[in-house]
Amino acid sequence: MAVKTTRRARGTGAGRVAVFAEVDAEAKQKLEAMVAATGAPKWAILEALIDRAELDPTGRPVWWEEPDNHQEALDIPA
Repeated sequence: MAVKTTRRARGTGAGRVAVFAEVDAEAKQKLEAMVAATGAPKWAILEALIDRAELDPTGRPVWWEEPDNHQEALDIPA
């Protein structure tokens, strides 16, 4: 039995862009499991995750625990 997939209506893909990202094997397996469980394509799962991500006032996901990547300037004499 074929897996039902979600398809966009013809002509609604205008303005779409491709995204490429290398991820750990475990992350890909988790994504594949979501695809298998829902029958939805990868793009639909990823868009849903991104759309539902809660952001803080600075635009970072609220669950993001890494410190800011701001580097302080070095005090180098001229």
